[in-house]
Amino acid sequence: MVARILLQSPSWETLSELAKAVASAGEKLSLAQVSKAVQALKEDLIVNKKGGSIDLVDTERLIDKLGKEWGVPPRSNRLAVRLRNQDWSKGLSSDGSLRWAVTGESSVTRYAMFSQSGPKRVAVSNLLLAKQLIGGHDEPIPSFADMELIETDSPGYYFDNPVDEKGVRWASRLQTWLELQAGDARQRGVAADIRKQLMKGNEV
Repeated sequence: MVARILLQSPSWETLSELAKAVASAGEKLSLAQVSKAVQALKEDLIVNKKGGSIDLVDTERLIDKLGKEWGVPPRSNRLAVRLRNQDWSKGLSSDGSLRWAVTGESSVTRYAMFSQSGPKRVAVSNLLLAKQLIGGHDEPIPSFADMELIETDSPGYYFDNPVDEKGVRWASRLQTWLELQAGDARQRGVAADIRKQLMKGNEV
């Protein structure tokens, strides 16, 4: 999470400001945890720390490190559903205890040209609660479903999500790249385009 914020804003005057930015993006870390992450990146020659300031000095290496360390979460509980109400984002947002966001796999068309089919995949922190909030019913044939809910506590899914005018929480550009670069051949192909965007300094 610290690395993701550094990709978005490469220079910070203090460690506490960096920690506040991480918290604002969706993940509360202690100052000690942020300091440990920065120190590890400094040892890898990815960031420079002088006095209290922190500066990203090797964007490409940091992106590659994130990609290498990204691991698809262990097989999660999944549920294919048909929606009775298409205003599903409002339902998911109605309970503040639920963390949710569209996965990178289903957010790709926000960042690149990509033809895909099948249900929209949405990461949720509580599968049963999410199903209740959207008012959907089980669909035994996944390809016929409107949505596939994926239960996961992996913080990357819920970090720094852009929200559109309908209240849909999308995966960030970086999260989308992370998921696609670990996917099949077609996904890896479009991931290469998104990586170029990240290297050019597009918002992550």
